[in-house]
Amino acid sequence: MKIVFEAGLDKYYVQRIFPPFIVYYFAKLFSVTFSPKNIIYIYGVINVILQVGLAYIWSLVADEMKISRRGLLVGFIALFCNFAVLKYVPYTQITTDLFAYTFS
Repeated sequence: MKIVFEAGLDKYYVQRIFPPFIVYYFAKLFSVTFSPKNIIYIYGVINVILQVGLAYIWSLVADEMKISRRGLLVGFIALFCNFAVLKYVPYTQITTDLFAYTFS
């Protein structure tokens, strides 16, 4: 613990530690019991929220950079039509990869 408080955590470790905290407080906020089924469900809900947020951020970036509609579509396909988003995250919902993907 001393190392954490003196040296701090780098971005990688924050991205890996932060998601369980979010799930914990999400469950506390909505008074959800901590069963494996509920934890998987909470991760699924948070993953959907992250994907919607990522789409919104991409649209803001594309508008700011004056990217054409075609470029916006290509960026959307690159961000969301890949193995990680279409296959890996739905199959293994309890993972911190989508958090890292969204915030990196």
